[in-house]
Amino acid sequence: MISKHSAIYSLLILTFLLTTGCAHQIVRSGYTVNKSEYRNCTIEIKKNVIKTDNLTQLGIIKLGDSGFSLSCSEDEAIKILKKEGCALNADLINITEEKHPDLWSSCYRCTAVFYKYKTDTTTPLKTATKDTILKAPIKDVVQESIQNHQKPGLSKSAVFNKFTLGTNLGFAQRLAPLPKDISAIQKDFYSTLKRGLLYSLDATYFFNEQYGIGIKHAGFNSSNSLDNVSMSLNNYTTYGKLKEETTISFTGPILTFTSMRRPMMGYFSMSAGLGYLKYTEGITILNNNTEKASLNGSTLGTYVDLGYYFPLSEYFYLGAQASLIQGALYSEKQTDFKGFTKTIKFENSDFENLTHLDLSVGLRYCW
Repeated sequence: MISKHSAIYSLLILTFLLTTGCAHQIVRSGYTVNKSEYRNCTIEIKKNVIKTDNLTQLGIIKLGDSGFSLSCSEDEAIKILKKEGCALNADLINITEEKHPDLWSSCYRCTAVFYKYKTDTTTPLKTATKDTILKAPIKDVVQESIQNHQKPGLSKSAVFNKFTLGTNLGFAQRLAPLPKDISAIQKDFYSTLKRGLLYSLDATYFFNEQYGIGIKHAGFNSSNSLDNVSMSLNNYTTYGKLKEETTISFTGPILTFTSMRRPMMGYFSMSAGLGYLKYTEGITILNNNTEKASLNGSTLGTYVDLGYYFPLSEYFYLGAQASLIQGALYSEKQTDFKGFTKTIKFENSDFENLTHLDLSVGLRYCW
């Protein structure tokens, strides 16, 4: 069973991982730069430019995956390239090789060359991929990119999706152990009751390519029945067919990290949140009459998940996800078969453990 504070500790650990991961691995060739020399400047960024006589090479940089990188999106890479280029007093950054996030790495990786113009900055540059001449001065390229709301040298397809609506459906397993002093029949009954269906709904707003905030609702449902059961509650005993149904629901804000938010690209996703965790247990005895009792309670719960989603179309993604919801009840409200209600407080080691592990498939609508 979980301790009283383990749920909060686990959330803090995941939040730390979400927010403090390493950046790109930087490999410099032909030059040296200290981060203290970083500054802002106006600099041109292009892809696959063929070197001409009016360009002087200043150095080469390679941005890779450091092994456990979180802040390594294309946006972050462009920021590093610009800072390195400005520190070198370069006029042009030429991206010669790039790799977008894939199954082997969640990072954008690239190789780029820094150049200095020898003469006029309007001298035509030929690209290796198209037989066209690019004649615009540096300031015009930068201004045009600002007006189009995109980075110099990058296409509109590089704009990330800001909003996501999601739904998941799958199976859940409660992790609390069963009491040792129960019969084999009871053990089989409650083991089945610990397994159930899981559904979730969420909405997220991404304020950059990788991080977003949103709201999550997840529900767990299970039920089971057993014939010829005698049950006593508050000095009242009844007999008949037992039907028991359990519901656990989580609702709260979440912080989400994704490897990339780009149209038609798969991505990894991790989320964590704190929220309202509600527990309901409905008990029904069927005999000549239908007699009902219930147990209800609520507490603070934590939510974490990890998933991967593949593109189905420009806006829809399908994927698989594992999630963990944690929480514990130290008191609950009991309503007996006669309709009388009272609050029951548990001892320190006798709490109701609501922790469950979920495996699901999910559909995401991103725009």
